Amino acid sequence: MTTERARHITTVGAALIAAASCGSPSARNGNDPELDAFLASYFSTWSAGDMKAYRAHFHERAVVTVMRDGVVAPWTSRDRFVDQQRLIRERSTMRSVERMTSYVADRDEKSATVVAQWKLTRGAGVDREVSRGVDRFTLVRNDAGEWRIVVLLFYTN
Repeated sequence: MTTERARHITTVGAALIAAASCGSPSARNGNDPELDAFLASYFSTWSAGDMKAYRAHFHERAVVTVMRDGVVAPWTSRDRFVDQQRLIRERSTMRSVERMTSYVADRDEKSATVVAQWKLTRGAGVDREVSRGVDRFTLVRNDAGEWRIVVLLFYTN
C-alpha cells in the first residue's frame, strides 16, 4: 500500500467516524440554508463547467468513488476526479446541466452526511438525454467554517 493511499484511507476512516460519532446530529429534509447554498453551488459550478470553483467544494484529501451497475470502482483523488470531469465536459458535444432535485442530511457543527438526488440533462429538444442519480457526501468544515467534501460516492439510478 502506498503512503498516499494509506493517508486517503486514514482520512476517509476519520471522516466516517467523525460523522457517526458527533453529538446532537439533526436530520434535515432539504431545509438547511448552509447546506442548500453549498449544494446549489456544487451542482451549478459543475453545470457551468467552472472546474476551479467546482474543485473548491472538495477537501484537499477528498476521495471519490463511482458505482456502475452495482460495481464499485476504485476510488480516485480530488484532483484526478476534477481533471476527469473537466475532460468529459470539454469533449462533450452536448450541453450538460445537473440539478439537485432533493436531499436529506444528518449534520452537526463539524460534519454532515448528505444524500442528494439529481437529474442530469444532456442536449436539448428531441436529442435530449435525461438521467437521474444519487450523490452521497460526507462533509466536514474547514478552518474557515465552510463545508468541504471529504467523501463522495455517486451512481445513476
